[in-house]
Amino acid sequence: LTWKQSLQVIQEFGIYPGSLQDRTSIRALFNEISRDTGGKLNFAKNVLFAQAVRIQIQERDQSTMLQHFQRHDKDRAGVLRTRPIMNLLCELGLLPRNREEQEAIVCCIDVVDDAGTGCFDFAAFQRLCQRVEEKFKSLRYGEEVDHAMTLGFEESDIKDIRRIFDEHD
Repeated sequence: LTWKQSLQVIQEFGIYPGSLQDRTSIRALFNEISRDTGGKLNFAKNVLFAQAVRIQIQERDQSTMLQHFQRHDKDRAGVLRTRPIMNLLCELGLLPRNREEQEAIVCCIDVVDDAGTGCFDFAAFQRLCQRVEEKFKSLRYGEEVDHAMTLGFEESDIKDIRRIFDEHD
C-alpha cells in the first residue's frame, strides 16, 4: 500500500488522529516502516504501521488520561469500576450519539474487561478509551461516506476529499 492507501485504511478504522503535528509524525513512522520496501507497505507492514500509530497516540495522551483517572480514583487503589469509567468517558468527550455508539461502548468494555470483573486499572482504562475513540471515529467515518454517497459522490471521491481536507485542516 502507498502512503495514501495506508492512511485511508487507518482512517477507516478510526486510528488516524487529526492534528498537523500528529500527521507529520505519522508520516515519519510510515517512511521508517516502508524504507526497505520502496515506500510501500504489504499487509503485515501495514498492520505494524497501524500498531505504531496506536502506540504513538497512546503515549501522547498518557499524562492527560492519567490525571483524569487519578482524579476519579478516590481511594487511590489504582482501579476504577464501570460507573466512574463511564463518567470519565463522558468527561473525555466520548459520548455516544446514538444506540449504535452506546452498543459500541458496551462491546469495548467487554473486550477490555475480558475477565468480567468490572474493574479497570489505568492501562485497561487507556485501552478502553482508545478503543471507544477509534470505534466512534470509524462509525462516524462510515456515516459520512454513506451520507456522501446518497448525495451522489463515489466512494473514491469521498476518500480523496477527506484526505485533502485532513491535509489542509
